Amino acid sequence: MLGDYRAARDVIVFVSTSFLRLVKFVKLSIIMDPLLKELTKLERLTAANGKGLSFGHSLDSLLHSLQEAKDDFLAGNCTEERLKQLSQLIESKKKEVDERQKEVYSVLSRLGKALDKVRQVIYTT
Repeated sequence: MLGDYRAARDVIVFVSTSFLRLVKFVKLSIIMDPLLKELTKLERLTAANGKGLSFGHSLDSLLHSLQEAKDDFLAGNCTEERLKQLSQLIESKKKEVDERQKEVYSVLSRLGKALDKVRQVIYTT
């Protein structure tokens, strides 16, 4: 009789443990989709061959323009119009970098929130 009780208890423990593992797996599966989506966005935003121009491209372009302006200035060929164009270019590149940085930080924030949800599921169940 005692053996039957232990066997039944073992079966109940096994079934309940398996059920809890299944629930955790289902929760993780549901939560992992947004996490992977945000990770893909971050990868696309930060990749050198991404959809938009990378930070490096904007900064390289600006550096090249500044080097040309320096060479013109040292050669005595720098005009007021050239300085105005350079100022506009700097402002334009600054806006590009700021926009890209804002996009990356936004995705990082959402990615962090998705990771927190995964951590909650793992440690609470």
